[in-house]
Amino acid sequence: MTFFNSIGVGGDVRRVYDGDCSSQEEVILVWFSLNPNSGYTPFEVKKFLSVLEGVPITSVRRAICCLENKGYLVKEGQRVGEYGKLNYCWKLKRLE
Repeated sequence: MTFFNSIGVGGDVRRVYDGDCSSQEEVILVWFSLNPNSGYTPFEVKKFLSVLEGVPITSVRRAICCLENKGYLVKEGQRVGEYGKLNYCWKLKRLE
């Protein structure tokens, strides 16, 4: 469960939001698993995954950071992205 309940919802609404977050993480992890050799910014992940159309970039960033915290992804450098600013890149963590 990785929905950050900063808006104080509970009950069924909370369960739906938790499910949405889990689904986003699953989709993103599968995509990284299918593309293991390169690093990608959150904007690139959102661009390549049409299922994330309409999802805020902050949700994509949250999902990627949660996957990093769970040990699935690692940061790999930075590159200029949207708005001309540096963005971190993540890639699938290699199993040793």
